[in-house]
Amino acid sequence: MALDCSICLTGRSNVVEGDAQAVINMLQGKSQIKACLNVIVQDTLSFICHFLSCSFQFVPRNGNRVANAIAKFALSLDSPLTWQGNFPSWVHREVTFDVSSLH
Repeated sequence: MALDCSICLTGRSNVVEGDAQAVINMLQGKSQIKACLNVIVQDTLSFICHFLSCSFQFVPRNGNRVANAIAKFALSLDSPLTWQGNFPSWVHREVTFDVSSLH
């Protein structure tokens, strides 16, 4: 979903982060794509042609709290939402926590 939304940023460089090491390895071409994950991996790889460059990076679970919070928030919505300007303060708190936990 995030890659789908970022297509409007065509021409930019993207770094896709994930906490599933096996999936990141498959996306990086470091391991063979497992049949049960083939659709997810192929869908993700199909988006990279839209960007100037795109890389995949593993992030430990304790470093992606903000992603989990945003995903949970998105699941609670009844209709699409677009943030313009500043992000909500709870996003900033989660980012601060993520950054501090990685040091």
